[in-house]
Amino acid sequence: MNPTDHTTYPSGPVAYLLLTREFQWPGTPHVYKIGRSKNFQKRLEQYPKGTRPLLVQPVLSGKQAEDAIILRFKAIFNRRWDIGKEYFEVCDVQSMDDATERIKAHFKATVQPFLRVVDEPCVGADASKLKRRPRPPSGTDILAARDVRDSDEYQRLHATVQRSMANGEELCIWHRHLYKAYYGIDTVDEAFMRKHPPRCPGLAVLVCMLYPHLLPAMEGPEALIVTERKAVLIQEVLSALGFRSPFDTDHSFTSTLDEVYHERLAHTSMFQDFTKCIRLFSDNFKVPLEWTSSAVGLALRTILSACGLKLDHKRTSSWVAGKSVKASAYKLDAASVQTMCDLLYLKTRRSQGAAAVNGKVTVLMASYTPKLYGHLILPGCADDFWRGGDGRQ
Repeated sequence: MNPTDHTTYPSGPVAYLLLTREFQWPGTPHVYKIGRSKNFQKRLEQYPKGTRPLLVQPVLSGKQAEDAIILRFKAIFNRRWDIGKEYFEVCDVQSMDDATERIKAHFKATVQPFLRVVDEPCVGADASKLKRRPRPPSGTDILAARDVRDSDEYQRLHATVQRSMANGEELCIWHRHLYKAYYGIDTVDEAFMRKHPPRCPGLAVLVCMLYPHLLPAMEGPEALIVTERKAVLIQEVLSALGFRSPFDTDHSFTSTLDEVYHERLAHTSMFQDFTKCIRLFSDNFKVPLEWTSSAVGLALRTILSACGLKLDHKRTSSWVAGKSVKASAYKLDAASVQTMCDLLYLKTRRSQGAAAVNGKVTVLMASYTPKLYGHLILPGCADDFWRGGDGRQ
């Protein structure tokens, strides 16, 4: 930090974007650092001299803001793991000024929902007095809460929650509504809640693949970009493997997975830029030096799990020229397909007969009867907007 710099930064929790000294010279990559701090003035002194802060935004929760920034940035920019998990490179621009303006625009858009107004300086212990978002109710609280009665109560609750004035009982009622609206169910039971969290990334990816017009109501702006990228990559992988839809349990293949990689997967966008693309699915995946069958299997499990699916395989043997030839037959796991079919049906049943992007899925959903979660649909339940809401706060 320059000792002659007397810039005053916001006190309390902040999210920041800065350009370190190493990447300010002509010809260097356009790499930027994001982070969070409760005392940015002190934190800045820990960076090398010459580090340039680009944006310092006061936020209600530094952790929530930083998580949202990382989620969005890793879908848009190149995450520089060789330097650190909070470093991102802007690759598709020529000048540093253009790169800086672009990353600043995305930073501002992501941090916007978490901003706080700084009415007076607060440092040290006073930072804990900042008003924070209440902790969401537990699953037990949501199960015990009643349903929203009518549109008037829905409007009142929505306004109260938005102003952060809801009491504990009102929060439980509201989060029960959000949970039901997200999955498109009429009631909630304990078994369903234990298996499915308030947000289901796998369901969101399937909706993006098959009913993209419904996705904006499920995901916030920062998660929307990641979900769309995942959906495109998964769809390409499924097609390369020969599956006509995410629910195609009839198709199977018997080639070894290393052969499948060289013959089909190596040409997909996912595996051509695997090191970068896999970070959308897992931050801890170790990129293999050689694509063996076990490495390909692990990669496919990681990719398909992002839409709630699994790849099942069974050992087969046949006689060829008097010799026993053993192989594995691969197909989509029927249990995972059944679960995601039920969830997709629940989510789309109020979309007034909207057609899926995939024709086979449209036909399937038109006559589908849920086998696992049909009991969560109540006969005669009114299809009012407060019952079939978007599931977002």
